[in-house]
Amino acid sequence: MSLQFPPLKIDSLRALRSENKEVLSRLRRIPNGQALFLIDPLRALELAVVLPSRQAVQEIRQVFPGAGTVPAHVIEARMDPKRSGRFTVELTSLFGGAR
Repeated sequence: MSLQFPPLKIDSLRALRSENKEVLSRLRRIPNGQALFLIDPLRALELAVVLPSRQAVQEIRQVFPGAGTVPAHVIEARMDPKRSGRFTVELTSLFGGAR
């Protein structure tokens, strides 16, 4: 993927919510980024060059207990554009944060 974003350091879930607009903008520019956020938010944030601190990762895992546990091959199979039963996801907010 050739998209490049400047690093965005996040030190808490609250900080992530305050950067809601920027993070959503980045996810929208990544192919299937919004759907990936629902499957594995930590991997989606990594692709969007959002760098959560340890505290932020712990807080994200409280909201998404399975975050970071889905094997990469499962995600890639789900995100394959050739796969039948494709769906589109459009997020309007992260974690119920402000738009």
